[in-house]
Amino acid sequence: MSHTMTTPEKSTRPHSAFRDPKAGFVKIPVATSSRPRRGCCCGHSECKIVSKAWVALGDIRGAMFQLPAVSDQTRKRKQREIKAGRLNRINAHLNTNSEGSVDRRNRSKEGPPMLTRGEEAKKTPARHVECFAAHHIDPIILSKFQREDTVPLSFLKENGLWGNGFTDADKVKHLDGAMCCYVVPSYSLENTKHDLVHVQRNEELNDLIAKVVERRKVRHQLRSANNNPKTIPEMNKAKRQKLSSSAAYTDDLEAAICMLHEQLEAFTK
Repeated sequence: MSHTMTTPEKSTRPHSAFRDPKAGFVKIPVATSSRPRRGCCCGHSECKIVSKAWVALGDIRGAMFQLPAVSDQTRKRKQREIKAGRLNRINAHLNTNSEGSVDRRNRSKEGPPMLTRGEEAKKTPARHVECFAAHHIDPIILSKFQREDTVPLSFLKENGLWGNGFTDADKVKHLDGAMCCYVVPSYSLENTKHDLVHVQRNEELNDLIAKVVERRKVRHQLRSANNNPKTIPEMNKAKRQKLSSSAAYTDDLEAAICMLHEQLEAFTK
């Protein structure tokens, strides 16, 4: 009798030997989980669906980050160069050709000139915002640098991200002279979908555990209120002997879940 050996399917999640492949399985909370009013510049239909799912979980990966606004009115040359460089790298990673956000607001000390109502209606909008989805950024970076334009090169190397989504082309000197990299959308849509499945499952299990713990707590309170505490153990033993095997198994399972919940709470304090 012959046996055919099948080659195990390789993982589609690219990561270096040092990057934690489960880093995206943990929820990254966000203060507000409102639905983003703008879409991602990547243009993928799946991107919008994934973003909505992250929003429903209250995860930062459902947010939209604004593309840099590169303007000649930016007073500091180095700051303007950093914005232009980051926009260029974002386009390269997403394979897009966005011109970024537009900010024509006059920030001079004299202020903008006074316009008539007709001139106000005809003038070009002073601001236009373009965005990209936060889930395109590696979750390791999002957990530490949610609203930063750059990330220290040392952090990327320590977490296995250098050479794994970040290259020399993403390097930039920060305003203080430190070597950094632009925060760019280096995380693939396939990777974030993979993470989403795990986070959703974890949330479902957490909800189930909370319901089981609360239900047993209510039952315990009712028994304590209706019975003499001294006779409760004997009554529980007699009641348990009358349970069917499936009901007894369910009761044991609920007790185990509650025990694990108590141990987890004690561990995280």
